[in-house]
Amino acid sequence: MTEDEIHKLHQLTLKIANEIKRICENNGIQYSLSGGTLLGAVRHRGFIPWDDDMDIDMTRENYDRFINKCKTELGSEYILQTWITDTEYHNGFAKILLKGTCAIEKRGKDTICEKGIFVDIFPWDNIPHSQWKRNIHNIHIQIFKNLLIAKHGAKIPENSKMFKKGIFIILQFISRFMTHRYLVAHCERELRKYPPGDMITCAVGVLGYKSNTIPSSWHNHYLNLPFEDTTFSAIEKYDDLLKQSYGDYMTPPPLSKRRCHEYIKLDFGNY
Repeated sequence: MTEDEIHKLHQLTLKIANEIKRICENNGIQYSLSGGTLLGAVRHRGFIPWDDDMDIDMTRENYDRFINKCKTELGSEYILQTWITDTEYHNGFAKILLKGTCAIEKRGKDTICEKGIFVDIFPWDNIPHSQWKRNIHNIHIQIFKNLLIAKHGAKIPENSKMFKKGIFIILQFISRFMTHRYLVAHCERELRKYPPGDMITCAVGVLGYKSNTIPSSWHNHYLNLPFEDTTFSAIEKYDDLLKQSYGDYMTPPPLSKRRCHEYIKLDFGNY
């Protein structure tokens, strides 16, 4: 992308995030900036210069409330996308899309779900106390997640090992005999399986079950962080979370390790 395209993408992504913020603040829904967006807020007071999206976290209770409020309060410029509202969408987290725009990633070029400029919203779920039970829980979730990926034609990373590529081919075959509704129902059941406890994770997030596992108390207290020309909510323990996710997060990575989405089509529509 050109610098002008990145700047425009940042503007429109921030527009979506402000709509999410509006709904949350109007309804007392707690949320936190997440991943590279949280890192950007702390290190750059806004977007990481080469980043091209925004991520938001919510505990499952807040996530469910937000999804419900979107049914009546989401502005007409936006679309709520979940694997319930869009039966061609395979992810276990929600997106708020900007109507009239198009953003097609290389890995998702063969999928037929709605595609637009977006903000991702990730649910965090309760997990068991036992490490052994966590391992089993993670395996069950991964099976259904990957069956959904395979069923809807999304791609795994090109640098995946041959073993993983072989397993994915098998999953593509198996998923033909399962409906989207069946796979989503079973994955949702696993994600929501455990009552509140000491630890939570975002099993559907980019870093995965194990890397995202944190004390549930980290989502008890929030503060506001500057981000571009406004502020967004974040957990008070953002330093601990960023260190767990990125290590020395205040030191920018070398050019060779700076990652962003690989868009093969980006259309800003009337914007």
